[in-house]
Amino acid sequence: MPPKIDALYAAAVMLDRFLVPQVEYPGSSKPWKCLHLLCGRIVEPTYNSVANEGSGGCKPCSYRWRRLPKKRAPRPYQRGFKGDQQKVRAWVIREKRFLPMEECPGVSHKWRGWCMDCWQETTTRVDSMRRPGAGVCFGCGKKRGGQKRRTPKAVVMAKLREHGVTPDPDHQFTRTTDPWPSICAAAGHPWNARPADVFSGHGCPGCAGMAAITAEDAVAAVILLGVEPVDPYPGRIHARWRVRCTTCDHVWSPTYSNLVHVGSGCPACASHGFAPDRPAYVYVVVHPRHQSVKVGLRGAHTNRLADHFRQDWEFHAELYFEVGADARTVERLTHEHIRAVLRLPIHLTKEQMPQRGYEETVSRAELDEVAAWTLVQRFAAPYATATPPTLVLPQPASSNRGQVLVKPGDQLALDF
Repeated sequence: MPPKIDALYAAAVMLDRFLVPQVEYPGSSKPWKCLHLLCGRIVEPTYNSVANEGSGGCKPCSYRWRRLPKKRAPRPYQRGFKGDQQKVRAWVIREKRFLPMEECPGVSHKWRGWCMDCWQETTTRVDSMRRPGAGVCFGCGKKRGGQKRRTPKAVVMAKLREHGVTPDPDHQFTRTTDPWPSICAAAGHPWNARPADVFSGHGCPGCAGMAAITAEDAVAAVILLGVEPVDPYPGRIHARWRVRCTTCDHVWSPTYSNLVHVGSGCPACASHGFAPDRPAYVYVVVHPRHQSVKVGLRGAHTNRLADHFRQDWEFHAELYFEVGADARTVERLTHEHIRAVLRLPIHLTKEQMPQRGYEETVSRAELDEVAAWTLVQRFAAPYATATPPTLVLPQPASSNRGQVLVKPGDQLALDF
């Protein structure tokens, strides 16, 4: 706590402001009854307002002095600048590196000029420049403040070494969030370490198995899985990469992550799921209650439509493909057109479609089943579709429509 003010010292300060105390000193923040010698009024200022805030102690007198600004004494730091343009100009150029564009409009008015450090146009006041350490340019002030707060390069390098990272000493350090070429001290892995990430607990990605995969390592990894590349490695583990199965010569485009991290294999060799080398269908179904349309894909050997019928979906049409890969391409092009060109959102939620496939739904009001089937036929035109075998489409048990027989050569644009 600050020391208490002596009563005699407080009385001397008040007398210096032409205030004569009438009672004992009550404290620095309490009203003190005094006689103002200049006007003869009894006033009650506080010691703090008179000694620390520069108040005169008498409000009526202060109001009178405000109405007479010419008789008001200038502030101490204004003296020497009033009416002396040459002195002001020389001082700001020499001391503050401020080149004025006009005459000084006054110590408390904005003054236009250039900062002589960055030569950007700026505005400042003489009052502001008189303060200790004050500058004239906002941009230069931000840079100076950043330099004061910036951690020295030697300190950052020492902290990185404590965390097992050897930074490149020739790299120009700017900030802790920028990459810094470094080497893992434990295993010698090169990586671009961000000091802020290292200080937060992040370690070497090579030691964690998350380092960037080179093309040679990627090719060697997929060859061990019985796959040989058809195209060069794309450089990203989540990018499509055309490869060939060494067992059945099937060509498909998985990602490196699917092959190595997930463990996905050749879809043609798989005994379950969709087989791209076997016949398949692209179908269109509609849900009357949800007013939703779905374009889907199913293998000829699967009973995917039965899953939809159990959830009250109704069959509209389907197109047969001798090669499942062609059917998958047609389905993908149809969905890309619906989402990217027509910009139609997903209609149903995961809860409304427990049999999966809600991502392929669209509102019937925005795209009905006839328009969806037209899109399927449009994208299937470049592919030669064989005549489908005779089959009986499964229907819901509660349906009174009976079984729909699809014969070879029939146009599969059925409407119920």
